[in-house]
Amino acid sequence: MNLKIRYELLDHGSAKFTMCADTQAVVMIADYIHDTLLDLITAANLFAKGAPEARVIVMDLPGKYEVILHSADRTMLTVEVRCFESRRLSIYNEQTYQIVFQTTDTVANFVLQVYRNASRILATHGLDGYEEKWRNDAFPLDAFERLKAVLRR
Repeated sequence: MNLKIRYELLDHGSAKFTMCADTQAVVMIADYIHDTLLDLITAANLFAKGAPEARVIVMDLPGKYEVILHSADRTMLTVEVRCFESRRLSIYNEQTYQIVFQTTDTVANFVLQVYRNASRILATHGLDGYEEKWRNDAFPLDAFERLKAVLRR
């Protein structure tokens, strides 16, 4: 019950997204065709406001991952990472997947982990550097500012 998240920009429109807890870990490579960082920040915003579930998509071509997040009581969070494989771009059987990571932790820790990662990325790369590394897509500043405002309360 000690979820750690690390999201780091790589070159050429990709990012390394690692989740670990206890003795397990999953490393995913997020491709620029989907904004995984925006999904993560959006999920943190939803949980900070009491939402019961969220989903984060990680396009790792030719496959994809889905991070399924669920909180029944607004305090504890279950995390499940599903791996979908595809032989053809964008065609996935949504019923056929492998669970590659599962854990539980607090909603508060998840929200804080996401905030810290987004803050580090912004401090390290700035808005222009992020856009350059992420293939001309902008840093999800609006979602980040909403999360920062929620955490200040």
